[in-house]
Amino acid sequence: MISGLPWDVAVIGAGPAGSAAAYHLAAKGRRVVMVDRSVFPRDKACGDGLTRTSVELLADLGVLEKFKSSTAITGAQLINRGGTHHNAPYRPRGPGRPGYGLVVPRIELDNILRKHAMAAGAELWEQFRATQVIRVGDRLDGIRGHRAGEQFDLRARFLIFADGGAGSVARQLGLGVANRMSTGFAVRGYYTDITGLEPVFQMHVPLTDPLDNEIVPGYGWVFPLSDTDANIGVGFFIGQQRDLTLNLRRLFDRFLVELTNREPGFAAMRRVGELRGAPLNCGLDPARSWRPQALVIGDAAGLVDPFTGEGIDTALESGKCAAEVVSFALDGHKPQRASLADYEHLLEQRFRDRFETGRKAIKTYFFTWKLLESTLEVRRPLFRALRETLLDYGTQEEARSSAAAGGTWSWLEPWTVLPFVQDVEADVASIIRAEYAILAQAAPTLVDPAGRLARIVMSLITSRYGRGDMQTARIVAAAVELGYLAQQVQFDIVEDKLPRRHSIGDSEPNWSNRFAIMVGAYLLAKSNSLLGELGAKPQALAGKTSAEACEAWLRERSYGRGRCPESVYLEVLPLKVGCFFGLGSRLSGTVNDLPELFVRALESFGNHLGIALHLQNEVKQLLDGGRSGDHPIIRLLESGSYSLPMLRAQLSNHLPLLMHQDIDEQTVEQSLVIVHESGALKTTWQLSLEFAERAHEAAGNLPDLPETQALLDLVSWLSEGSDPTIALNSPVPLGRASRSPVTPE
Repeated sequence: MISGLPWDVAVIGAGPAGSAAAYHLAAKGRRVVMVDRSVFPRDKACGDGLTRTSVELLADLGVLEKFKSSTAITGAQLINRGGTHHNAPYRPRGPGRPGYGLVVPRIELDNILRKHAMAAGAELWEQFRATQVIRVGDRLDGIRGHRAGEQFDLRARFLIFADGGAGSVARQLGLGVANRMSTGFAVRGYYTDITGLEPVFQMHVPLTDPLDNEIVPGYGWVFPLSDTDANIGVGFFIGQQRDLTLNLRRLFDRFLVELTNREPGFAAMRRVGELRGAPLNCGLDPARSWRPQALVIGDAAGLVDPFTGEGIDTALESGKCAAEVVSFALDGHKPQRASLADYEHLLEQRFRDRFETGRKAIKTYFFTWKLLESTLEVRRPLFRALRETLLDYGTQEEARSSAAAGGTWSWLEPWTVLPFVQDVEADVASIIRAEYAILAQAAPTLVDPAGRLARIVMSLITSRYGRGDMQTARIVAAAVELGYLAQQVQFDIVEDKLPRRHSIGDSEPNWSNRFAIMVGAYLLAKSNSLLGELGAKPQALAGKTSAEACEAWLRERSYGRGRCPESVYLEVLPLKVGCFFGLGSRLSGTVNDLPELFVRALESFGNHLGIALHLQNEVKQLLDGGRSGDHPIIRLLESGSYSLPMLRAQLSNHLPLLMHQDIDEQTVEQSLVIVHESGALKTTWQLSLEFAERAHEAAGNLPDLPETQALLDLVSWLSEGSDPTIALNSPVPLGRASRSPVTPE
């Protein structure tokens, strides 16, 4: 039977990806039909966890209000086999953006999304089993299938395949996943009578094979549906050939035994309903995502994250992308073949780096989890960033991008430098990802986005003074960032004798120091290699800067925990921080043969600008609301590397408290009150403005050119764009201290 007039689009599969595509198309007035082999509502094997990105996409669909009764997730929790918990509460992600996750059973999620698409005008044919595509000559004319024992031919101008990993029709066109090794497997069950459940995503690591106790590339999860009910499951990915023989049910049973033995709240739980398992298709290949008149989305496109197994956010987003491309093709703006090729480019742009990172992380799974397990309670920035990247892996956090941070920098607008900044950031990320996959996502959080932007722009503007080419400027900027990041990583080397709470066992090597040394050496080597393309002199200049930064750090640390005199701190600050802001100018000036006096003025400008930014950040991190268990001051207290406001606060006869060894929440709160009451925040901010003024003076030695005006605009933004009065009148972030906070005078 032929269905009649042709549809604009036939969507095969009415899960999250198919419903999202159908909704966006129908909302644009397209004639859309969805077909699905099931009858709704129907259940699916899934962890049911929706990340913050997924929640934002539900809001974009206009359907978020329909999930008010679902469990809102406030953070993530990493639990190792020793029972140690690491909590990562979710932070706000910006005005109007949902800052929480959800746990929604697929039987509810898919049904709501299906109804939403139909309300927008899409039609649904249930119990339709697609069997083959219909061709007329060299073009597609629709989809053929069976429904209620009868064959139907659905004529459609475009086909969107969203039928998950089990779909076979798309493969007739060469679409979807081709590599068997790009697959994982998961099983889950629903459990009740649990006590003590918190509204967080629990990830239990590592999983081990019951037969040989080998670590398995995957994790166990507990995603709470209520105070007493949860979706509990395990999932793993194929990291090597032996993983193809793993017994999923045996892996799951062992996880349940370990969970009930380790966590008392699970001891009396019981399963409700049957276990469900499913493959995890993570073999995204953008080149296999489209053919003339046909696209593949969601699981069918291999868009399950190869490290976490998350697939809802990618399903919703790929559905939206497909709808945009197909709608554009229907309007006839481009030849259909060229238009659908845009979908491949969209997938490349949106998901390539994330999936490449995930695949490489699986290949180095043992090292990744051993490192995280061994440093679970080391709260230095490097290891905190690695943990939070893992727990929030795949989330697109614009704040990590200095180009995004530059959106508020009005001085940049006439200079059109943001594409250059994005290119440099992509270069740096690619270099890091080649060797340390997860670090590529964590690295941007180790440095201040505004500072990163300033360093990159300094390289570019200096190059423009010399009329240098953009490629050379890009090499210089990337090399400077790699060198600066190497220093930040190596500053996270901890003392051999870790605090008792951080002990990882006498027989264990110090994984944190080993990793920091390895990464720092790798980043310095790559920075040096880049500069080697420009000659020996730039290499020598960068090497000298890095060596002086290390010497300055060692000098500061030689005084002991928190005992560095303020005078010494201010002496080493230009070598630790400021020099990297001037290094881009020094290198660009050298490569472009700019006059020495000219280069010195630019270098001086960058040094003073960098110190001003650094001091302002030291104030802001102590004003950060933070979290009681992970406020920035904790890391400063533990490491003994105090910021200037803390050193100045010590002069108020509060040294004994700030030097407290057993750092608990009360100590943190009291220390914050001390810093606030000392007046150190205000004096440090004022000092930052003095350095900004020195940068302004240095720019006065430069010729009257548009590039100089850009630098002066930058200083003006730094001095006037931020209001220290507002910052310093903020209350102490943690409000249960024994003494009342006062505004610094």
